[in-house]
Amino acid sequence: MADNRQIKDGLGNLFNLRMRDVSPAQDGTLYRTLLSASLGPIDYGAGGMFAKTGKSGLMAAGLAAAAPIYSFRWSSPTLLALVRRVKLSAWSVAAFTAGIATFDLFVARGFTAPDTGGTAGDLSGNNAKLRTAMASSAAATRRAATATLTPGTRVLDADPVDSLTVAVPATASVVLAQSAVLFARAQGEHPLLLALNEGFVIQATVPATGTWQFAVTTEWDEIQVF
Repeated sequence: MADNRQIKDGLGNLFNLRMRDVSPAQDGTLYRTLLSASLGPIDYGAGGMFAKTGKSGLMAAGLAAAAPIYSFRWSSPTLLALVRRVKLSAWSVAAFTAGIATFDLFVARGFTAPDTGGTAGDLSGNNAKLRTAMASSAAATRRAATATLTPGTRVLDADPVDSLTVAVPATASVVLAQSAVLFARAQGEHPLLLALNEGFVIQATVPATGTWQFAVTTEWDEIQVF
């Protein structure tokens, strides 16, 4: 028959578990217990959990290769930014020369001065919060409006942490990517964890002549430094 057994956590607290002795000799050398567990969000404490989409204006034709079009900068000394997922949508307006478009996501270190140009994301007040009671975000985002961003003070890794490549037809008004996952980590995998003056930048290389627009969605948590 079932028995209660006690276990102790790391703080010395005792908990009762319902177990069954399944040892061949019924001598208590082997017990079986059933536990039910479910995934849940992490504890965010003084921070919060956020999702934000930034949309560009009409990107002019002739964008230089590896042009920065989106940046995410972290500047809190007391919290960490845990980036869970980054998605990208892009569509043509005027027709491109047919070819390939590549969107690279680079981790940025030493990000002490923000990129300029384009449009800053509004993260004041309740913007981007996934619960109103959470604190306002300490992040700063910026996306291109009609031309490339001007880099601030930052050092990008030598290679991207993730990349998306899509075919571009010589046709106007075509969806090139729809909520394509540019970066993601599943539960249990190590996320992109940003400390003070770190972040990431998305660079775009697109074919000539066409005009286009894009949208970037970033999902992140802001948690205590540990």
